[in-house]
Amino acid sequence: MQQGGKVMMREYHNARYPFLYCATTEDERFIRYHRARVSEDAQFFRWDIAEGFRVLTHPDDSKEMWMWESIAIRGVEEATSPMDSNVQVMIPSTAEDDPITDPQTAVKACQFLPAESIIFMYDMHKFFPDEYQGITVIRQILNIEETLMGNGQMLVFLSATVNIPAELQKSVTVIDFDLPDKKTLNGILEKVCEDNAENNISYPENPELFIDAMQGLDQKAAENALSLTLLQHGKFDVKSILSQKAAKLKSTNYITYTDYNETLDDLFGLEELKNFTIKILKSNKARGILIDGVQGCGKSHYSKALANELGRPCLVANFSALRGSLQGQAEERIRDLLQTVEAFGNPIVFCDEFDKTLAGLSGGASTDGGVGNRIMQAWMTYMIDKKPGSFWICTSNNLETIKNWSGGALLRRFNAKFFIDMPTQEECHGIAKIWSKKHKVSIPDDYDFEGFTGADIEQLASTMDMLECDVDEARRYIIPTSKALGPQLNEIRKQAQSICIWASKKQETTSIRRKVKMAA
Repeated sequence: MQQGGKVMMREYHNARYPFLYCATTEDERFIRYHRARVSEDAQFFRWDIAEGFRVLTHPDDSKEMWMWESIAIRGVEEATSPMDSNVQVMIPSTAEDDPITDPQTAVKACQFLPAESIIFMYDMHKFFPDEYQGITVIRQILNIEETLMGNGQMLVFLSATVNIPAELQKSVTVIDFDLPDKKTLNGILEKVCEDNAENNISYPENPELFIDAMQGLDQKAAENALSLTLLQHGKFDVKSILSQKAAKLKSTNYITYTDYNETLDDLFGLEELKNFTIKILKSNKARGILIDGVQGCGKSHYSKALANELGRPCLVANFSALRGSLQGQAEERIRDLLQTVEAFGNPIVFCDEFDKTLAGLSGGASTDGGVGNRIMQAWMTYMIDKKPGSFWICTSNNLETIKNWSGGALLRRFNAKFFIDMPTQEECHGIAKIWSKKHKVSIPDDYDFEGFTGADIEQLASTMDMLECDVDEARRYIIPTSKALGPQLNEIRKQAQSICIWASKKQETTSIRRKVKMAA
């Protein structure tokens, strides 16, 4: 199975490739996209198990519209060679012939279609797993390979998922089909306005807001989102489109979109981290940062708050959910995840506990066939070659796994690595003011926060609110993070010292405590 990259389908056709494979749920848009880019000397056909073969033609000699028409192919079952003259192809159909719905016969029939034709085969992957029918379909595909190349014909397998049998992997080239770009989405917006003109719906004055909101949706989902927001609000509404996009992405568990409420105003300190990130996000070379540190010190909060601060969408990537039970499924999912990220334009992509993700993927070829390695290699390649736009924030609680991956190559994918240490007393007092205001409680300005993280302070304020008590009473129910971590806290700092920049200048003075035992 070869990876097709960004080569156009017409180039594969001109190079006499016999088989392509594309995982997409936008069959019609895929075909019409390529119909506009492939010479009309190459006829387009499609086959599916419900309706058999059809041809894409201009009705009534119109050059402005393409439509599907049924065709009849007779005598395929009895044919003994690709040159069998008894096979009749009628384009379009002139008789009430039953459509060819048997997949093996359909594959065999392809070689009798006109030279230079491109035939789109729908859902063929469904027939591969069958113990008997699957091997006959696979063998029939292999049997017509040389004939297709000689005739300049090409089969393009379209399905929602990649599932290529081992027997076909060397013959089939996988190609990608991107989600609609801004130009396509603008066309969808114009068409919806045109269709609803009688309802006083006109092209909006700020179309870019709605186009940005639709990014990451396929054509049908974008059309549905616009139609629903018109039904609900009588006008185009950005928040309604974004909520529909969130619902759409929930169908996967490896990439999600969520509208977070966190802001940078809720996060005291961390000036080095904030200044660096906001500055480099103005550059086209910005790729992402890694944030390591103590649990509860604001790593996750910062990622979400940054998206809010900049008015950019926040996506959450879950690499652990990319695995699949079928061959090629994980590779398909990582492609889909990265395509979705790119389609959003300029999202902040948050990947929490990146170290645990790597540990879960590093089972090795002996346990997972190398799937975990291929997932991370695909991401590492993407981070080097990616277009300007997305910015990744990966968090970690243990740097060792990340440091050792690919000899340190993974660390080099980030623009910078930061460490968030325990907050200083001054930072704790600033954090306490924020959470006191939010929970409407009063934590004394001189309170001793020794060993507290920002999350501990939030819990303290929340406990005071719930119990309607003073700070000392609430303190009874809080175990500071430093006490819970114990000696592990010093180990976390040691790991970070040679790799990370401290997120706050004031935290740099935080040293590892060393108590010397004096002689009696």
